[in-house]
Amino acid sequence: MGLISKLASTAAIIAKRLKECQRAASAYIVTRFIICVRQHTISQTSDYSATMFTDTFRNRHRDPYTRPATVQAGPLGDRQFLVTRRALGKKPLAGKALVNRRRTPASISSPVSDSDSNQKSESILYAIDNLKTVYGAPRPEPGLDPLDVLIETILSQSTTNVNSRRAFDNLKKRFPTWDAVRRARVISIESAIRSGGLAKQKSVRIKQLLDEIHQSRVSLDLSFLARAPLDEARRFLASFKGVGPKTVACTLLFACNRPVFPLDTHIFRIARRLGLIRERCSDEEAHRLMGAMIPPKRYYEVHINLIRHGRRVCRPRDPLCEQCCLIDYCEYYQRRD
Repeated sequence: MGLISKLASTAAIIAKRLKECQRAASAYIVTRFIICVRQHTISQTSDYSATMFTDTFRNRHRDPYTRPATVQAGPLGDRQFLVTRRALGKKPLAGKALVNRRRTPASISSPVSDSDSNQKSESILYAIDNLKTVYGAPRPEPGLDPLDVLIETILSQSTTNVNSRRAFDNLKKRFPTWDAVRRARVISIESAIRSGGLAKQKSVRIKQLLDEIHQSRVSLDLSFLARAPLDEARRFLASFKGVGPKTVACTLLFACNRPVFPLDTHIFRIARRLGLIRERCSDEEAHRLMGAMIPPKRYYEVHINLIRHGRRVCRPRDPLCEQCCLIDYCEYYQRRD
């Protein structure tokens, strides 16, 4: 019996060591894959300036969600890619309470407290670093015109980026200045932006917006938004019909580099799946909660990377959970398991 017991103990130790080797091998493969992706992105970034599309319009910018990211090279660490800890069989460094907590109908309908937001903000810092490792650290493009960004954000509502960019380009080709758009007939604006979808509604909205801005400021220059107090800038933009929290935030963040975090449909979906916001969360509340959890200096980076992640991995249907760098913090994935 003593010999059999020793053999069984030895076999258990060998099986444990084999399991640890298997986990270590998986972690090594994942880490090497991420390093290769980072190096490939860096090599493409170096060629980006030579291949950049030459725009004929003043202050016109490329789509930040598809252009190569500016990646900061550096060693992978626990805070930079936590999926390696999962592959090694280790617990995440933060967010255990967030991951292990099962959502109930009561928790879905109840309001989110500030203490709960503080707890989740600790977990989201690690998720942000995971996204940075996979997608890089995008930087805002300087010199954008606030009115350009405002109009293009309106055109992007309820359509794809390709269609909204085409509509914006057509509008700029048709009219040399925004004042010319303001003086044009609604039917002419509608014809120019037809490719963007909902042209009848958006043409009326754009003309009305330009008229109201001109009446309020006696010009169409919105450069003052970069210098005005943030609350004042928010109130000014939100006072116009058809300009919601996302449009306000995109204009201030992209054109003025102000610390405002915009949420779109991809970010809403990811935030709900991570359990960061309630299922029935209003736009205003979601913007407030996410803005409080994310460091202001990283608003642009997180906004861009969450949208990239939502398009490529955390899709509305059939999300690629096994390829996701956020599964350690995802309630949606825990429920699927």
